[in-house]
Amino acid sequence: MRLIDAHCHLTSPGYVDIDGLVCRARRDGVLGIVASGTSYKTSQGVLTLSRTYRGFVFPTVGVHPERQDITTDEVEEVKRVVHEARDEIVGIGEVGIPYYSIRDMADALTRMSMASEILAEFSVLARSLDLTLVVHAPHTAARYALSVVRKSGVPKVLFHWHKASDDVTKAIADEGYYVSVTPEVCYEERDQRLVKSIPLSNLVVETDGPWRYDGEFSGMMSEPTMLKRVVAKVADLRNEPAEEVAEKLVENTSKLFGLTF
Repeated sequence: MRLIDAHCHLTSPGYVDIDGLVCRARRDGVLGIVASGTSYKTSQGVLTLSRTYRGFVFPTVGVHPERQDITTDEVEEVKRVVHEARDEIVGIGEVGIPYYSIRDMADALTRMSMASEILAEFSVLARSLDLTLVVHAPHTAARYALSVVRKSGVPKVLFHWHKASDDVTKAIADEGYYVSVTPEVCYEERDQRLVKSIPLSNLVVETDGPWRYDGEFSGMMSEPTMLKRVVAKVADLRNEPAEEVAEKLVENTSKLFGLTF
């Protein structure tokens, strides 16, 4: 079974042995890992990893919207990285609209407005440079993010670890955008409903590693080797052959990020 991890944080301090992670991933049929930057520092980090593991680690650069320490200067620095490393990166992200960090904040609307402006800037940049946009917009934030990216005209968008309402999910798919599911699909009813309802052509899989999951993954640090179980569950939910589903997901991810193997 061939696999691609569409979103993983390889620069996380939780990963102490990247060589081992890459070796295990390759052993289990993983063709590549899309490594996400969430700051200027980690964006530089994923670029370094992509040079070390050329043809296996594919970098995207961005600023995570849940961070409360984002500055205008950092946004501009990351934009500069996008331009300078255009031929090395496969996307911009992760970027998006915050949800978790602003739920109890008195100035939540102000924070969302600022995030929307940053997302719009990165969306326009992604469109102008023909890059994929990787969006963090969980739950109700997805509706706002969808409005922003639609207006920008960026054609290739991934709503990673998607958790929005059915109507927003349908609108995302109707735009030709993609959504991803994580190991949570193995035990979370919300994710299982999503996999059953969305066209397979709009779906990819990811670990969002090193995020720790519940269920059968409880106590484990996530890494790309978990994708085999994720794909098997997706195939079971859709009542389709696992190998065929795996190949379609590889095709989707390759098309989304312009990957060749």
